[in-house]
Amino acid sequence: EPGKDLVGTPSTSASVFPDVEVPKASYMLLLTWARWGRNSLRIKQEEKLKALQHIRYPKMQYRPRTPISSPQPTPRGREADGGGGRTDTSPLLVERP
Repeated sequence: EPGKDLVGTPSTSASVFPDVEVPKASYMLLLTWARWGRNSLRIKQEEKLKALQHIRYPKMQYRPRTPISSPQPTPRGREADGGGGRTDTSPLLVERP
């Protein structure tokens, strides 16, 4: 049907470009060039991605995170362990006779 593109939608420029008969050899050559162009573009994109994969990026410097202090006392707080901290009664600090 005149005025239709290959995909079946009406052409907006049907009056500017008239329908033309194209020999099958020319049509196949055009399709081959289009396929080569798409393959070339795909290969270039893959090469660019491959080059990016081999770049060594510097590691990010992470600050050591300080633990978030709880607003309420926890079971492991000073009240739970009898005052916490170092004491003289610790088994490691007791002198042996």
